[in-house]
Amino acid sequence: MYLTKNNLLGMASATLFTVLGAGCSGTSATTAELSPEDAARQQRLDEQGYRCDRVRVTGSNIPNRRCTTAQQREREREEARAYVDKMNQQNMND
Repeated sequence: MYLTKNNLLGMASATLFTVLGAGCSGTSATTAELSPEDAARQQRLDEQGYRCDRVRVTGSNIPNRRCTTAQQREREREEARAYVDKMNQQNMND
């Protein structure tokens, strides 16, 4: 079977709808709907400041889901500040 433009578009559309359908089925439940074990795990995650964000990757219009704790986000902020400070110092010395 040769791939024609229409066949390729049809397969791409079917794949896209399958992926989107699977992604929508993964929505989170409220605490009242969770089992006791899952509710306890969710409570621990909430205490750690666990949060998921949709982040756009450079060069792509498809956002990725990125989950981090408050501690991870703070460490990333500190590393970014240190990097900017280092670059500023290098530019001042040039």
